[in-house]
Amino acid sequence: MVSPGWGRSTDRRWWRDDSLPNLGMVRVGSGSYHPFFPKTVLWKVLLTMKIFILWGEQFDEELAITFLCRLRAAGLVTKLVGVQGRTAAGQYGSLLCSDLTLGEALPLAHQSVGVLIPCHSPQIRQLDLDPRIERFLRTCHAHGAPLFTGRLAPADAATLSLTPHRIQTCADRTTYGTMADRLVNRLAGALQQPTTDR
Repeated sequence: MVSPGWGRSTDRRWWRDDSLPNLGMVRVGSGSYHPFFPKTVLWKVLLTMKIFILWGEQFDEELAITFLCRLRAAGLVTKLVGVQGRTAAGQYGSLLCSDLTLGEALPLAHQSVGVLIPCHSPQIRQLDLDPRIERFLRTCHAHGAPLFTGRLAPADAATLSLTPHRIQTCADRTTYGTMADRLVNRLAGALQQPTTDR
């Protein structure tokens, strides 16, 4: 269950914090800000935490779009990252345009709170062709970001150079939405941890 006020509220309240330059009106999720935190803390958290979805040729667009839509609907900054340029066609022929290239995402990897590789074995092996991907994933992993993937063979999971307990696989399409909601709930719970900036 997603916490009240975290992307599921029907109360479309807006708030203005004039002490934050160039901020103006800010909306979280479907409208209301999370009640547990003061506005300035929430603003800082939402701007610094990012979820990255890697996107490349023959990746699973259904998995990618399910996560992208659910995470953005919950008010989370979610970026589609092109590993082979701005655009790529998925396994069903859908052409998606990325928000960032891999080169643009690398300096932001330390802000990651989650990564999705919407790809299954054996297509995921194409990630081995670019050493920047391993560097990106290692940085995300070092900052505690969980990794979600499609179906992986054990040998392919090992090539990601991450500890197995941090890899969560989306076994089939019936689990895509559930896994996306799991990440939303994890982050909503993290926002409810006690803070001294209150």
